[in-house]
Amino acid sequence: MPVLIREAAEEFYLYLEAERGCSPLTVQAYRSDIEQFCEFLKDEEVEPRLHAVTPKLLRQFLLVMKQAGLAASTRGRRLYALRSLWDFLEKAEMVEDNPCHKVSAPKTRQSVPDYLTPEECAALLAATEDQYYTSLAARDRAALSLLIYAGLRRQELLDVTLDDVNLAEGTLRVVRGKGNKTRLLPLVNEA
Repeated sequence: MPVLIREAAEEFYLYLEAERGCSPLTVQAYRSDIEQFCEFLKDEEVEPRLHAVTPKLLRQFLLVMKQAGLAASTRGRRLYALRSLWDFLEKAEMVEDNPCHKVSAPKTRQSVPDYLTPEECAALLAATEDQYYTSLAARDRAALSLLIYAGLRRQELLDVTLDDVNLAEGTLRVVRGKGNKTRLLPLVNEA
């Protein structure tokens, strides 16, 4: 009896958390992308079973997303989630073939990210001084300095504790960064 995609996906989510050590947000993103595919199957009146998925069906999914105006990066991410699910299913011997391997991800444009100029950074740091409470000004300046000079991500900044900062060595330990990895960063004098 063929297995439902949603049932197989539950084992996949468990694998992501337990064996790959993915964060809950990562698992949630995979869940959302796979659920979008299941909704597409429902709209197409295709039974949501593992063996019903073909390369042609995956290409239709990509086309429907493109027609809905979704960015190539979003379409590619959803295909990647499905490819990861099928890779897991192959290893678990729940399927013999991965239809995702026969479908190419949409081309994405490589663009230079937006960034602040040195003058804008200086103005942003100077703006922290315009506060009534000096302790808040110091906190805000420290936070912005870490974002600007150490290149921290938002969540990494929120997770920083005083124990992570070593002023004697001029380093900052980032715990649970992207991919749940820990890294040690040098702190420039301004930070």
